[in-house]
Amino acid sequence: DYIKSVAAGERHEDMLAKITAKYAQLKNGKKTVVYAPTFRRGKTVDVQSFVDALGADRYNIVVKLHPLYRGAFAAAGNGANVIYDDDFTSFDWLAAADMIISDYSSLVIEATLADKPLFIYAYDLDEYEDNTGLNIDFDSEPISPYVFRDAGKLAKAIDAAAEGDYDMDALRAFRDRYIDIDTGNCTAALADYIEGS
Repeated sequence: DYIKSVAAGERHEDMLAKITAKYAQLKNGKKTVVYAPTFRRGKTVDVQSFVDALGADRYNIVVKLHPLYRGAFAAAGNGANVIYDDDFTSFDWLAAADMIISDYSSLVIEATLADKPLFIYAYDLDEYEDNTGLNIDFDSEPISPYVFRDAGKLAKAIDAAAEGDYDMDALRAFRDRYIDIDTGNCTAALADYIEGS
């Protein structure tokens, strides 16, 4: 319920106002791309390759790192079009995001509720699978055309999506494989279930 309300529902305008009050540079007319990678044990995230390939001159890039990475990227600071945020949650950023990028995080499922173009940047897929393991075989998913190991190819797909070239049916099919409940009002349904027990 919270994800949907922030992305496009009753909390959307309020959350967007809070975010743009903190980061006024987002009001520059550029598309906002939120990159929220998961934690990698013993390694940092390769943010720079992504930022360089996408181009902070063409997009507002928001990097929402796992809390355990905050110290490693504290020196990066915020630029005109690159924001390293610690003030809002990944869910909150769905209010401002035009496109969402993640990887092996559960956010790839949760963000589908926002009904916005979603990309999976899995540049270290083999290594991550060997060291941590995966719950999803991305190659067999409806969203597989939007799974990238190469930052340059990801950037081209984001450019295409910015022009309206994104298969929302693939996104919704991916969502429906993992979220098979009525998402109209989950909180009320849960409360009714508990009261009925």
